[in-house]
Amino acid sequence: MRSLDLRRMLGVLAPLFIICGSVSCTRDQNSHPSKVEIRDGSLYVSKPVGNGTWQAPIHFPIKGVCWSPASMGATGERKSRVAEFSRWAERDLNDIQAMNANTIYTFLDFGDGDDAMTILDESYKRGIMVIPTVDYDGTDDKERVKLIVKRYMHHPAILMWAIGNEWNINLYHGRYHTLLEAAQATEDTAKLIKEIDTMHPVASIFGEIIIPHQNPTTSEIVESIAKSVDVWGLNIYRGGTFGALFDQWRKLTDKPLFLSEFGTDSYYSTKWWPVQGHEDQQMQANFLTGLIKEMHSQKGSLGGTIFEWNDEWWKVKVSDGGSLMQQDLSGFPTPWNKYSHPDSFANEEYFGLVTLDRKPKEAYRAVQKVYGEIK
Repeated sequence: MRSLDLRRMLGVLAPLFIICGSVSCTRDQNSHPSKVEIRDGSLYVSKPVGNGTWQAPIHFPIKGVCWSPASMGATGERKSRVAEFSRWAERDLNDIQAMNANTIYTFLDFGDGDDAMTILDESYKRGIMVIPTVDYDGTDDKERVKLIVKRYMHHPAILMWAIGNEWNINLYHGRYHTLLEAAQATEDTAKLIKEIDTMHPVASIFGEIIIPHQNPTTSEIVESIAKSVDVWGLNIYRGGTFGALFDQWRKLTDKPLFLSEFGTDSYYSTKWWPVQGHEDQQMQANFLTGLIKEMHSQKGSLGGTIFEWNDEWWKVKVSDGGSLMQQDLSGFPTPWNKYSHPDSFANEEYFGLVTLDRKPKEAYRAVQKVYGEIK
């Protein structure tokens, strides 16, 4: 080849070499998924090393957080919430990594474009695996399931797929008329995912598991109806201890669980309507420390994801007197279990481990310590 032609060719290729120093090249190198399997009630992850090979399986305790990033003025609409992922990915993922967490669980997917792949790249390079909800905010949108699973399935950051969110209570946000319909739909969606992808477990997210007069029962759903679900996520708010939860679960099934939501807020309410009180960050920190230690000591528990990473100022609706431009005190009492929170009240805009502007609370430092001790 003549030298002039060589120089011309190098001139064309030079930008490609530059691109390969970026995250986009990392994506190409990591085009193989991680292998995720459940053995003896524990989670094991084999990460790809290239050339169609994987590392040896490593025990993976879920030390996670629910990630639903928000800014001042952000709304609760899906489009607004999805946009916040890209806005906060680098900052949040850096700080989540520094907290010794290894997993994020999201209530929405990141979209199906390049931004989504970049977020997964950013997560993976920090050692953070992802459990994305793939049925469009827990609504059992099967077309969305197919789209997102096919788009994300080869990325090594994926740990599990999540479907539904407390659907045994909200029936996929009213999509179905009965619990039996919702349970059968869960089985259909889990089977659909497994037809597309065989490398990752399918998780489905319950609210409480002991619900009076529930028909079908939790045991019937898990053991007989939605048998294709591999892992059950439980959103549990029973107080400073999980109490009999793990014994109750083991009596229902041998399937493993993870705590997909748990925790409390950092505001202590002394009076309701109007809400009055004071912030007590140490209260939140102590509450979480005990729950995390208990959760990781239990057989069949894969770990969990704390609710939640950052405060969200859209939780108290404008129609209820809230404002997107300030942190509101309102929320709801928990008369069904006065021990759910230290003050028997959930202040919805104070659940974050960090504030809206990402200032760490005492809970952040407490979680950082206890997660660092769990191997």
